[in-house]
Amino acid sequence: MPKLSPTSRVSNDFRYFLLLIIILSALVSFTGTATAATPYLRQNGNAPKVEYDVTPYVGIYGLNGPALGVFAAYRVAPNGFIAALNNSVSVEGGLNAGTDCDGSDCQNIFTVSAHMRWDFHLHPNWSAYAAPGIEVGSERGMGHDSVRHGLFAAPKAGGMWWLHQGGAIRFEVDPLMGVHRIGYMFLF
Repeated sequence: MPKLSPTSRVSNDFRYFLLLIIILSALVSFTGTATAATPYLRQNGNAPKVEYDVTPYVGIYGLNGPALGVFAAYRVAPNGFIAALNNSVSVEGGLNAGTDCDGSDCQNIFTVSAHMRWDFHLHPNWSAYAAPGIEVGSERGMGHDSVRHGLFAAPKAGGMWWLHQGGAIRFEVDPLMGVHRIGYMFLF
């Protein structure tokens, strides 16, 4: 298998991010919850009552190797930064491990991450989030032929499908590392 150029790796990540958005949109439309949720979005304080959450996940680095890990978060601002929207803010830490392969060259990846997760509660069953953050460890960045070690910017974004008061399914993409994740959030 030929090595991916930095440009093709970015376009592959964009394609799979777009595919994730299409899948999430289809799930929303088939759940019967796709009614106009604008009033819910504008009622700050309606977020699920969660103090802590823990999310074990599985994922893939690009399309080349497996990823495993766990995130744990503590909600620091139940009503978020924007009073006119239903939002909340959590501080999140995680351990991430996996293998990133480009052709026959495979590298083991391990990082410890810290993020500020900003959740936007769009509907009682759905929320979206953005999470700026950092990771410390080893990774193969896009366009790099070898593993880097150190401190890296690690923004990520995703969504959650709130199944019930005790859990949610979480979908996530980390565009800089090319990681796509799915996990189950245990809520406390």
